[in-house]
Amino acid sequence: MLHVLQVVWACGIKNVCFDGDNQELIATINNGDDHSLIGALLYDIRHWMAKLSNVSLLHVNRERNSAADKMAQYVLSTTTLYQFFIVPPRFLLSYLYQPYTI
Repeated sequence: MLHVLQVVWACGIKNVCFDGDNQELIATINNGDDHSLIGALLYDIRHWMAKLSNVSLLHVNRERNSAADKMAQYVLSTTTLYQFFIVPPRFLLSYLYQPYTI
């Protein structure tokens, strides 16, 4: 999350909505809570979030987040640190437009 925030900011993107399935972590970040194991990381994440004009971090049930699951599978099959897509990659399109059924 921290690295992505830094990349997004460096690219000049100021409006971002992050979806994640870890409800506890999202609540901790959004509520300004502290955590003994990742306190410094939380501070850095909030610092970089504040640099963006419009940023949100929302919880999405894992069942509704098939696009993120597909993206994670794709990343595990590559050797690069990260990739930046201007438009959704072809392998992800069918997952982005699936109707919400759960």
